[in-house]
Amino acid sequence: MAPEGTASGSDPGGVGVEPTFASLGDPPPIDLAALRFDVAPSPPYVVPTRRYVGLIMVLLAVVVVGAIAAITVHGPKGAQTSAQTLSAAAFTTSYPSGWTLAVRHVNGITAYQLSSGADPASALEIPPPGTISITISEVSAATVALHPLDGALPDVDAATQTALELLPNVVGAPPGALAVTVTAAAHEATLGGSDAAQTAYAYTYAGLANAQSDIVARRGDQIFDAELDSEPSLQSQGNAALATLIAAWRWRA
Repeated sequence: MAPEGTASGSDPGGVGVEPTFASLGDPPPIDLAALRFDVAPSPPYVVPTRRYVGLIMVLLAVVVVGAIAAITVHGPKGAQTSAQTLSAAAFTTSYPSGWTLAVRHVNGITAYQLSSGADPASALEIPPPGTISITISEVSAATVALHPLDGALPDVDAATQTALELLPNVVGAPPGALAVTVTAAAHEATLGGSDAAQTAYAYTYAGLANAQSDIVARRGDQIFDAELDSEPSLQSQGNAALATLIAAWRWRA
C-alpha cells in the first residue's frame, strides 16, 4: 500500500509536523511463537495479484527524483542497542538497529519505509536481493474507498469495515507476479490492542522470489498496513523484525 499523486505534506495522523525519531534500549522479551504466522493452508490458494500500483509508483518516484537520502537512526553514543524507535504522530514502535528509515508524505498518505540495507525497495516494495524491507503505510478510509487496489472495485464500505474486511482491499501481490499463493490465510489479529488482520503470500516477480507478510489495523478513520518483504532465505529474519515491530507498537492518545 502506498501513495498516489504529488507530495502534499499532509499528515493523516492529524498532527501537521514531521515525525521525530529517538532511540531506546533493548525491548522487552518477545514471544515469537505467539506472534508467528499461521501455517500455510493446504492446498495452496491462488490469490488475485492486486496492489496499490499507482500509489506506490508515485511514492518511489518522489524518493528518486527528489534524491532524498534515507534517515538512519542510531542509539545513544557508545550504547549497545538492538532496536530503534519510530515515533510517529499516531503511533510508536521499534525496528532493528542498523536499519534505515525514510518517511514520505504524499497526497494524504504517509509511508515509513524501513530497510535492512542502504538501497530502498522497488516501486512495488520488493527489496533488493539480500535485504529485507518493512513498509508502514497510513491512509484514511476515504482514500482507500477512492483508490482501490489495481483491478479492484472502489471499496465503498471502507469507512465501516473491520480490519479483516479491509484486508483484501488494502494488500495484495503485485500485478505480473507468478505462482502467487497464500502462505498464511487471512485471520484476525491485534496491533497495539486494536483489531487487526494478517495474511502472507509467496510469489515470484521479475525473476525474484519474494515472501510478503502484511498486518492491517484501523484506528478511527485511519488504516495502517505494515508489510514485510524479503527473499525466502531471509524470511525468518524478516518475521523476527516484524514481530519486534508488532510487539512494540503503541498508539498515541
